[in-house]
Amino acid sequence: MPRKTARKTKKSKQNKSNEILDKQIQQLMPILKKLYVDLAPLVLSKPEEPSPLPDGLIEAVKRSRIECIMSGDFDRGLAAIADLVVHLCDASFKFPISKKYARIYAYYANKLFGGKLLKNIPDLKIPKELNSLEKEEVIRLRRAIFEVQMKALIEYVKKHKEQFLRNTIQDKTNRKAPRRRKEPAYH
Repeated sequence: MPRKTARKTKKSKQNKSNEILDKQIQQLMPILKKLYVDLAPLVLSKPEEPSPLPDGLIEAVKRSRIECIMSGDFDRGLAAIADLVVHLCDASFKFPISKKYARIYAYYANKLFGGKLLKNIPDLKIPKELNSLEKEEVIRLRRAIFEVQMKALIEYVKKHKEQFLRNTIQDKTNRKAPRRRKEPAYH
């Protein structure tokens, strides 16, 4: 009988990596939700070359991340809309972006900021609605940004594991036990 040899393809390694990340995210979900708003990194196209982000964008990211958690998008593995806007804004500073990405950027930047962010861009038409292909691309980008953010947060948690354990133990010991009513002493 011929001996079968199993070869791991690049795709199967990627699937295995995704499964491991998914398990880590599920195990750490309560902690990750708490950290997401303040500590999830901004996903930039070239982090080594930071670009000047418009005023108010960072505050919008925090608000958008809270909305993302409350709407259930976080649980579905989608990054906040403002994180998408930051990513596309940064990319547009560094290299020309395609018409599709420009439309996505214009649509969501207008939705978040009401045109304040886009006033300096000549000849930009703000779409009233995105087509189905653009909506699919938005989902794909939000998932990709979310994955990068979760990897970074998991590394942060691993690095500060002892601190999280200490805080969890302190929280449990600081909780006051319910008071017992004193029984009246009968003589």
